[in-house]
Amino acid sequence: MDLKIKFYDFRREIVRIVNIVLILSVIIVLSWGCASTTKVFKPLDQKIFAENINLNYELLKIDSDNISVPRHFMEAVNSYLEVALKESGFIRKGDKNYQIKIKVEKYKMRKGFIKKHLGFLAGGDKIVSGITVIDKKTGKIVGEAMVDTSNIAKSTTIDDMANMHAKKIATYLKGGK
Repeated sequence: MDLKIKFYDFRREIVRIVNIVLILSVIIVLSWGCASTTKVFKPLDQKIFAENINLNYELLKIDSDNISVPRHFMEAVNSYLEVALKESGFIRKGDKNYQIKIKVEKYKMRKGFIKKHLGFLAGGDKIVSGITVIDKKTGKIVGEAMVDTSNIAKSTTIDDMANMHAKKIATYLKGGK
């Protein structure tokens, strides 16, 4: 009789521990879905926003030395970024006074089968790009940053990652962090 009670308590304790681990795992996964950070090396001088009512960026083609970065990904980031900056009035017709150079430093996207079947257990997608803003008159660098976008959601496509990355870059270029 005493042995039966101990076994029952032991089994109930294991079920309780497994439930706690599962609940914590779900909470972590739901809160960790998409992350994005910007490491600013040289913040954009806020004077360019205050003094320069005609701030007009020239967006150069996105580049990468990493051969694993698909051309269509860089084109998608470029396209999303251009739309975001045009909507905010940072890219207009006329003389451009600041150039934006973007270089993809790190690119890691999980493959479809692995992402679909293993989800967050397959690791995450990660994009890291260096952003440089150059004053066209002086040739001086007025801002530099690294933008890091990562995501573990299994439903994220390459286009979704390009859009998320472009939004984070646009935030920096509009004077945010």
